[in-house]
Amino acid sequence: MHPNAARTLHLLYRAENALSPDALLADPFLSSRLALFGAIPVSDLLSENSILQMNPEQEELVEATKRSRILSVFPEKIDGEYFILPGFNISPNILILRQVVSLGSFQDLFNYLEMLCGKNRFQLMPVGNGMDYYALFQSVEECFSFWKSLKYVPYRGHFIKSEIYSPLLMRIVPQVPQKSNRSVNGEEAPAKHQQKGTQTPTIQRPEKHSSKAIWVTGQSKKNIVL
Repeated sequence: MHPNAARTLHLLYRAENALSPDALLADPFLSSRLALFGAIPVSDLLSENSILQMNPEQEELVEATKRSRILSVFPEKIDGEYFILPGFNISPNILILRQVVSLGSFQDLFNYLEMLCGKNRFQLMPVGNGMDYYALFQSVEECFSFWKSLKYVPYRGHFIKSEIYSPLLMRIVPQVPQKSNRSVNGEEAPAKHQQKGTQTPTIQRPEKHSSKAIWVTGQSKKNIVL
């Protein structure tokens, strides 16, 4: 195999791995870029650790990714940037908090979120596996702000592993990313997360969980049904 061909395949493998559900949903930075643009800017993918080790040019990474049967590359640059669609959607205001049931009670977890969220409203909902919780927020900004804080504030002596929620892992037809007009983590974000023809990432009831949930803000609590 020609050295250049081997390098292209290595780049393709690393790009597909970085944008796989297991990796992307647990990556706050790339997930925030997907929430911001509706696709991943290639310039941001260049900073992913495994790809950074190969030090490719943007055009080289684009050409490698075009060979993928999983990822979709927008055919033309938009404002000087190439975009990649990972092939599945996210709900950027829903986090899955992994393995938290064994660490404490619901009240313990509620108090922890309340401490980090302040007056922002949030919702806790048990996952059907009996080990995890969904944390739902009223805005993308609040969700990513909370997600970022998990890195610095332990819960009962443990740092919570979390990932963004994907309502449906499905093949999505590429659409042109929207120009941004509001902020996510201090950056500009789009008015809509997806364009017509794609699954709109909104708060919705995930599968296999109790329909009872609690919206909370400050000390107030109210049972609701999603």
